Amino acid sequence: MTQTEAAPTQEPDEVNGHGAAPSDDHHDPLHDIDDMKTVMAIVGALVLIVTMIWGMTHLYNIMVQVERQEKIGDIKPVEYEAIRKEAELELAGKHPDRGPKTIDEAIKQYLAK
Repeated sequence: MTQTEAAPTQEPDEVNGHGAAPSDDHHDPLHDIDDMKTVMAIVGALVLIVTMIWGMTHLYNIMVQVERQEKIGDIKPVEYEAIRKEAELELAGKHPDRGPKTIDEAIKQYLAK
């Protein structure tokens, strides 16, 4: 096209006022949203997030239980051993301060009253 030739003219479009209307195969990313895919993506993301949070809290609870067992549950305090020995002696009737009766004999005597 030379300077003397006139450029082809287009009638302004009634919709956008910028020339001819776009063809049917025109891709407009601002208006190209598939409703079902978008809803499924959002629901899927929410399910994934909730599942991950649940899983992490479950693992955290298990870790706390294991640490408590290692640090508290597996340790026998010195007092525990002393009290247990004293209770075993008393139940067997061999405690020096409680007398020669076993617990079974004491219960039978009490029930006989």
